[in-house]
Amino acid sequence: MLKQHGTHGLKNMKEQQLIEILEGVLGGATMTRDGDEALFHCPSCKHHKKKLSINLPTQKFQCWVCGFKGHKAYRILKKTNASPTHFSKLHDLNKSYNFKKVKTYVKENSLQLPQEFKPLYPTTNDNFHLLAIKYLTEVRGLTQLDCIKYNIGYCDSGLFKNMIIFPSYDSEGDLNYFVGRSFLADSYIKHRQPKGANKDIIGFEFYINWNLPIILCESPLDAISIKRNAIPLYGKKIHDTLMSKLMSSSIKQVYLALDADAMLNALEYAEKLIGFGKEVFILDFGDKDPNDTEFVDIINILHSSKQLTYSNIIKRKLSLVR
Repeated sequence: MLKQHGTHGLKNMKEQQLIEILEGVLGGATMTRDGDEALFHCPSCKHHKKKLSINLPTQKFQCWVCGFKGHKAYRILKKTNASPTHFSKLHDLNKSYNFKKVKTYVKENSLQLPQEFKPLYPTTNDNFHLLAIKYLTEVRGLTQLDCIKYNIGYCDSGLFKNMIIFPSYDSEGDLNYFVGRSFLADSYIKHRQPKGANKDIIGFEFYINWNLPIILCESPLDAISIKRNAIPLYGKKIHDTLMSKLMSSSIKQVYLALDADAMLNALEYAEKLIGFGKEVFILDFGDKDPNDTEFVDIINILHSSKQLTYSNIIKRKLSLVR
């Protein structure tokens, strides 16, 4: 329950709702005297005193013990492994109210979702909405929780008309990429990507735990189907930003889930990662994609994969070029 210092209360409804969301994952808050800051126990260092300070008008936060900080409350929810319900409430809150922008450098022409973007929750009776949901659940095997977690949406007009939108967010919760996929069987254009957007990003970075094994796959649908720390490449190439992060991070194991036609490239990446002390595995899905594979079979493929060595990389390369 919220405790206050002095007589100043919360200044508006949006701050009250933000407090309620955060108290759901951090426990009771204590207000500072001016009413702009709330203090919580830090989920990172778990100090016995409330050292995590959150600025309510901006959502900027910092722990004064361990230095855990950020500009968006999404990062706090991620740190606490919050439920999809908490993410959904925060998403709705951010859509309903404008929080003050933290004064940081913003790149010109920063990426934004299409103006026509509509989230797939809550459910409506709109025909396009129903078709999109049917495609994801019946054809692609996704769930409502997947739609909430990844903020999946659709467009019923504009450049991405009749397409499902799969957003990607960086570690701070800022949009860093998205891709559109048609949910109509007879569509002439099946995929569309934002024009001029930079692919040199870490896909789904917001959901990645860099202390656990990483799985690299080609598409966001594959990553969502794998469910376990999967990064979509939006193609077959590991770009510089991701490769640098993989090499500099403390992770020990990297799994490559790329199509057979990208196997030669996968082996090149494997060789490079092994050189930096990583244990690398190739996941063999045969003629299928991860999204076409039952989750129990994905787990079996993960468990049965063999660690690559320089010796068997050479053997695989030779077999591919013959």
